[in-house]
Amino acid sequence: MPGFGHRYHSEDPRARKLLEIAQNCGCDGKLFKIAIEMEKLLLKDKGIKMNIDGANAAILSDMKFNWHLGCGIFAIGRIPGLLAHITEEILNEDPFRKITELKSTL
Repeated sequence: MPGFGHRYHSEDPRARKLLEIAQNCGCDGKLFKIAIEMEKLLLKDKGIKMNIDGANAAILSDMKFNWHLGCGIFAIGRIPGLLAHITEEILNEDPFRKITELKSTL
């Protein structure tokens, strides 16, 4: 189920923190509450909890963001980590994937 479960963790710590912050800021509307109830059912039946994408979707939907913007908004939070991985790869190891034809001057 998209928005629930995590490949490496039994609980996505980012989701827990984001849900807590949203609740403390009053961003826990109807869709937030539905997502929490879905999590309860999935935890009982499948042993999985909401992940960061599910938390983002529920909160942003309650804030009336257009769902078409979801992928772009989700990408914003991943960009710093991606840049860190690329920089580490360029500086410290043989490339894992072809990043560019240009040679780095770092």
